[in-house]
Amino acid sequence: MSRPRTSQHTILAVITNMIELRKAKGWSQKELADKLGVHMTHVARLETGVYRPSIELVQQLMALFHVTADELILVPKTRSQREITMDGLTERLRAMDDEQFTAFMQMVANLESGMIVSFQPRPIFMPRSNVISSEDRKRPQRVKLPS
Repeated sequence: MSRPRTSQHTILAVITNMIELRKAKGWSQKELADKLGVHMTHVARLETGVYRPSIELVQQLMALFHVTADELILVPKTRSQREITMDGLTERLRAMDDEQFTAFMQMVANLESGMIVSFQPRPIFMPRSNVISSEDRKRPQRVKLPS
């Protein structure tokens, strides 16, 4: 009985998604290899297309990156900076211990209740008067900030 053929397109999508997910987490090929229990050269050969990912490897990647089969196998969509940032934030939250997570959630509650006000930077340089001469535009004057 012959094995079903896997389309080159699908294999390329898995490899592309694996690389993108690894880089989004900030992992090197060696770090990914350690987490998968394989040698670093195996990951390098997967990423360059020398090796084809097995079903078992795809299952490991799904669990490791917390993604569905569709997210790993389908052609990658262009991800927004917000999505990438949210993934990084989610990973940081997962890495927190209970004490750190409680402190983080308290900070979020404080933000929501308005206890923490937005940061308004104070100007360091200001013109001497409301009328700005061409001379003032060239040489801003230092203003003494209140203590």
